[in-house]
Amino acid sequence: MSKQRSRSSTASLKSPNSLGLIDTQVQANKLEFLFASRMGRESIEDLESDLVLIPVLSGMKVPRDLRADTPGVGELIKQSIKQNDFHGKRGERLLINTPLPTTTSGSGRIVLLAGLGRADKFCAGAALEVFDALVDEACRSNVKRITIPFIPNRGTGNCLTMKGMAHKLNIAINRRLSQQEGVVALSEVQIFCTTQAKPHIEQGLAIPLTEGNCGCK
Repeated sequence: MSKQRSRSSTASLKSPNSLGLIDTQVQANKLEFLFASRMGRESIEDLESDLVLIPVLSGMKVPRDLRADTPGVGELIKQSIKQNDFHGKRGERLLINTPLPTTTSGSGRIVLLAGLGRADKFCAGAALEVFDALVDEACRSNVKRITIPFIPNRGTGNCLTMKGMAHKLNIAINRRLSQQEGVVALSEVQIFCTTQAKPHIEQGLAIPLTEGNCGCK
């Protein structure tokens, strides 16, 4: 199955601030944004990654596009959700160590299930909480690449656009990495999205971190 990826790096940008990466710690770690297309119904588990975010709305199942098809992995996630009484409430977090491969060819990819709360209550604050938790875990686990799905949802789209969510992601990354001491292993942020969503996400990443108009409604 073919994979379509494109990457944007601070080294290839005309302006060092064109992706909003104004924090020196982030630039020092040469953080890159990569895009993995959902064309061809490619599963998120087929992508190379060390830590994968799976956002879940309150009372809802794991989004179909994010379900694992690898034998044993899907069942592991289901059992972990049941055993830990995870319901997708805002603030709920569940870490699952899976046998899926990492970028270093070894097994042990981490899956972070993050509760978003109710769709009609979703807001910029909830998105920031999830992204903060993801970056914190990436630093704790010393991983190189994290994967973040941007899956369209009519309910949450009324509160925060793809552009706005990308801006919040950039804020969380800059804020969290600037608080880390020493060398940070995290260097790649892989965004799993449709080709239609990609331009909106790129626009959100390009918003200066001090600019308030980020697509929040």
